[in-house]
Amino acid sequence: RHTFVGTTSLGTDIRLDNRFVSADLRIVVGLVEPHFMAGWSGGRKLIAPGIAHVDTITTLHNSNFIEAPGCTSCNLENNLLHEEQLEIVNMIGVDTCLDILVNLNKFDKSLHLVFSKANFVILFFVILKTIPCSLILDLNSSN
Repeated sequence: RHTFVGTTSLGTDIRLDNRFVSADLRIVVGLVEPHFMAGWSGGRKLIAPGIAHVDTITTLHNSNFIEAPGCTSCNLENNLLHEEQLEIVNMIGVDTCLDILVNLNKFDKSLHLVFSKANFVILFFVILKTIPCSLILDLNSSN
């Protein structure tokens, strides 16, 4: 079940999982890697499309976003989808975001922009394959 939480300035109706919407503490966990439309995965994508209703997900993947010039891999500047997702996160609020970076050397130094306008705390864990770890968290990845 999903709860209607509002409409973005671009007109996207936002419906999110009602368990998350009604939670006292909202924590999201994900992975950061290049994304073909949103610039980077993780952070705000854990909310939308992550826990969104299929209608919200479909809207976020329509031609308005796919064809927007700034909606490309590793780009956050003038990225319409990125801005839409940040607006959604700010509508609902998140307490903590834990994102995994598998290899920091693969990512642009401006990655902090993924989260810079969102109202939540970000924790990054960098796992380098050459350093022994006592805990490995494996998340599904498209790459």
